[in-house]
Amino acid sequence: MRTILKTLLIILNIKNTINVNVILYGIRRIPLIGKHIPEQIHGIRIFKIYASVLSINYEIIKAFFGELCLFAVLFLFSILFNSYKSGGIGPCAFLYAFLFASFAITAAFNVFKVTTETEYAVFCLGTDPQKYIFAKIAYQLFKIFAGYTVFGIPAAAFAHVKWYMLPLIPFAGAGFITLKIGLKTAFLTLKYSSSKNKEKKVTRFSVEGNLLAALFFYTILFLAMMVAIPWAICNNFILVASLITLFFALSFVPGLLLIKKCPYDLYKIALSKEKEAEEITKEASKKRNSLRPEVKINSTSKNKSDSNGYRFLNELFFKRHTKTLSVPFVFDLLMTVGAMVLLSLLMRVELKHTFDTNRMIMRFIFSTHPAFYFFMMLCGNMGAKITYAMYTNCDSTFLKFSFYRKPDALIKMYRLRIMSVIKFNLPQAVLMSVYSIVVIFVTGGEDYFLQCVCNVLILLSSMILFSVRHMAIYYLLQPYAEKIKGMKTVVYFILYSFYQTFGFVALFLKIPAYVLAPLLVLYTVFYVFAADGLVKKFAVKTFIVK
Repeated sequence: MRTILKTLLIILNIKNTINVNVILYGIRRIPLIGKHIPEQIHGIRIFKIYASVLSINYEIIKAFFGELCLFAVLFLFSILFNSYKSGGIGPCAFLYAFLFASFAITAAFNVFKVTTETEYAVFCLGTDPQKYIFAKIAYQLFKIFAGYTVFGIPAAAFAHVKWYMLPLIPFAGAGFITLKIGLKTAFLTLKYSSSKNKEKKVTRFSVEGNLLAALFFYTILFLAMMVAIPWAICNNFILVASLITLFFALSFVPGLLLIKKCPYDLYKIALSKEKEAEEITKEASKKRNSLRPEVKINSTSKNKSDSNGYRFLNELFFKRHTKTLSVPFVFDLLMTVGAMVLLSLLMRVELKHTFDTNRMIMRFIFSTHPAFYFFMMLCGNMGAKITYAMYTNCDSTFLKFSFYRKPDALIKMYRLRIMSVIKFNLPQAVLMSVYSIVVIFVTGGEDYFLQCVCNVLILLSSMILFSVRHMAIYYLLQPYAEKIKGMKTVVYFILYSFYQTFGFVALFLKIPAYVLAPLLVLYTVFYVFAADGLVKKFAVKTFIVK
């Protein structure tokens, strides 16, 4: 246990060092005031102490803010269902929502993922891979037990969950994680122990096994839960939810035993294979791009003006990376369709059992609280994914050439890229607009026809706003780096946190659509022109390779 704690301290020290350097570098990249801060800031003790305090606060917020938001949403979810149907289904709704959220968190968690800390700790400093993995698991379990105890148990109590179920909340959350890791390591052990793999010395496998098969399994189970859980809640099948929660709480210990039984050398193999897979993917992407035939432009083509200069470069980027960008695009679209299917099932149940349309949950979401659209477009926007792809596959190379960093070139590419991002985000906005109109009319919204117009304006304005926001932040802050994975500047983190928090809080504000729509349109127009002016003036200094 002592060695695990020592390893954990090494990991936290590496994290803190990375965060401090990123914070100090980010301070020097702040527009207007950053140019007056000298490079020697990295060696000034007072600034390093200040950055360390910010780093510690950031890690604490990152560790527990998610749990706070999670259980706040679960509590509001239970209240929503409890007010919808008599019979006290709030506790049932809370438990099922907790199980669904725990499943989603577990599906996205991979302890063997190679991060920047992994690179330094295991592959540079030679830290014991087994102790490193155990330390990461211990840290994750500590966050779950602390967060679920401080936020989960009170939220469950306020949702009127039975007292004997409350202590199971932290253990069930930990059981989801340990059981998944335990089963994965058991699969890894079996695969490695087979004679066939011993002969090949495990030349090609990942701890996740067949990623496509795993993705298919999780997607099917995810969609099945989206359909089954509302039905189970409406029928108040709380016993089933209680038994499932108890099962995962009891699986905490077996999961730990399975993790401990994994052979020592497999931890290093798993981390090495994850790193190799990541490097192979990068090399394959570079090779695939370099082998693509050049796109020739016919000089007599009628579309010559649409396919030359920087417009041609922008089109070439999206043509070459269609597969890379289409995966998250299709995923977001499928998630939107899945949410619509779920909401449609809920609407059908409500129409069958509720005579007062003003008390319907669907009416509540789509009519009384139109900020729901704002939040949906905030979560499903493709801007961040596209800007990261632009940097890693295009700008990190082109920014080294002077012609690409001229003011005219930067503003042209900025405007062209905004239109491209809007094209990616438009289908989701149109789909949600049509669905919102259908829901409003089905639930009795025909008495206020302007509601439909306002909802469409809110959706389209939100889509344009967030498309411009991501691109403007990209050009004004350029938060990515070549050597540090997923690097983000302090200002980027503050802006991102502000928008996410504001979007979440707006869900619970009762703002009439005829008030929100014109305000949002005016703000979007102002934001577009202001961002364009800022990029035109400052991008020459801020849009650089880090």
